[in-house]
Amino acid sequence: MDYTREVEVAKAVAVMAGDYALQNIAAESRAKACDNSIVTDIDVNAQKMIVDSLRKAFPTYGIIGEEPEDNS
Repeated sequence: MDYTREVEVAKAVAVMAGDYALQNIAAESRAKACDNSIVTDIDVNAQKMIVDSLRKAFPTYGIIGEEPEDNS
């Protein structure tokens, strides 16, 4: 199977999320309830951007993320 399109989309989405993270680097951090590790709003928002973009490009693919899905 040829994954050329998947790789190109993944690269573009990674750059988009990385640019967002760099522009918002001063975001306030908070602790995760599940394991007390630090997560920022940047982490959550960047993951949402990535997941939304990948779901749009590949609606039949499953996606697993690290961060909680809600910002509360």
